[in-house]
Amino acid sequence: MNNLYLSAKELQAVNLLVSGFSYSYVAKKLNIDRTTLWNWKQKPQFAAYYNSLIKELKEHTKDKLTSLYDNALQTIENCLYSENDSIKLKTSLYIIDKIENTQYGLTIMTKEIDLNYNQVVFILT
Repeated sequence: MNNLYLSAKELQAVNLLVSGFSYSYVAKKLNIDRTTLWNWKQKPQFAAYYNSLIKELKEHTKDKLTSLYDNALQTIENCLYSENDSIKLKTSLYIIDKIENTQYGLTIMTKEIDLNYNQVVFILT
């Protein structure tokens, strides 16, 4: 994202906002009025840079969570083979509960609501 059109303070503001700081904190930190910050947020260049950083942050978070998925499953599996019967029981009950409470196909059906009847039947079968 080309941010050549943003001032140094605007760039700082974007980075602070993306980091989760409040408008009040950012305005105080940069020694500007909250109205100024709000006006900056309305600028297309500011909004575009902000949105690009948020998108990058979300993608990074998703990638990190995905990388942890296999480790989480391995940990659960290891608990099933624990020498501690209490851990084995709790892990088994956790897995059974997750499986029994999973609703397969519901998300697909709601996302595909605009499809005609034959397509919906195909998705559900």
